[in-house]
Amino acid sequence: MSQLMRAEELRWQWKDVGTYPGRVTFTNPGALATSVQIPADATAGQTIHLILEATDNGTPALTRYHRVIISVTR
Repeated sequence: MSQLMRAEELRWQWKDVGTYPGRVTFTNPGALATSVQIPADATAGQTIHLILEATDNGTPALTRYHRVIISVTR
């Protein structure tokens, strides 16, 4: 994916996976910047993995992924 791409030429999507069995809510899952609140029922030792998927509008479309791992400690 070209480093020269403008943000408006990319499609962003946040997803959650990990050992926490519930769902994590994103404030804006279709944007580059978002925030999440750790659910009250998450317990120590669980992890919440946030995956950012960025896709350009080229032909063929190129997609990159980045992962953020949150470890629940209490």
